[in-house]
Amino acid sequence: MANDTANGFVAAERTAKGGLHIASTQAGAQDRSASVGFLYPQAFADWLLANTDAGADYAIVSTVWAQRTRVQGASNTAVQPLSWIAAAAGATSNFFYHSQGGLPFPNSAAAPGFVVGQALPAGVMASAAMQVVSAQGWTGAKPSALNQAGRLAMLANVGACAGWGSLNYNKAPSFIIYRAQLDLVDLSDAAGSDRNAKAATMIAALNAQLARDFGVDGRFAGDTFTPPETLKA
Repeated sequence: MANDTANGFVAAERTAKGGLHIASTQAGAQDRSASVGFLYPQAFADWLLANTDAGADYAIVSTVWAQRTRVQGASNTAVQPLSWIAAAAGATSNFFYHSQGGLPFPNSAAAPGFVVGQALPAGVMASAAMQVVSAQGWTGAKPSALNQAGRLAMLANVGACAGWGSLNYNKAPSFIIYRAQLDLVDLSDAAGSDRNAKAATMIAALNAQLARDFGVDGRFAGDTFTPPETLKA
């Protein structure tokens, strides 16, 4: 786990229903990276790097259930992703996947390795939604290594770090993270549009689970939390 709460620019709490609420400062004093999140283990990051060439028989599908509790600063044009695997330099040009601004990248059928994607709604959210990003190969230059000391491969993260770090000082959004996972989807027996359909079927099932868990009497329904500006100004 990555945890920079000690430096005073990010804070975290457990919500009443068990979500992880992470508030990133917007007070103006931030001068260093600060985030809370979950790193892919180094060995798994190494495996992904070695086995993620375009044309593989499987795709990765990253899903994060998240609720935005405070929006990014108005001048933030490179909003810290919730999840990514990307190079240290030029993270938005050289990446396996990322979700800058809550949007999926790769994000079109013309992009290398695109399978399926789902963006988060904009603004402060009344409840959680699911972000989906998928990939089969690298966009741009594939790095020779993913050094997790630099947080280059994150299952879920809130706050300013890695290739987006300084661009998010004092203006990163705040979120509650309820669930994050990475799936390998076997596409060896599917061709053409069937590949997208296979991944889309999985996403539909996860969206149904989200609706159940946040619906009436669901495990996360009616969750309460500290306002982000109180948790971390």
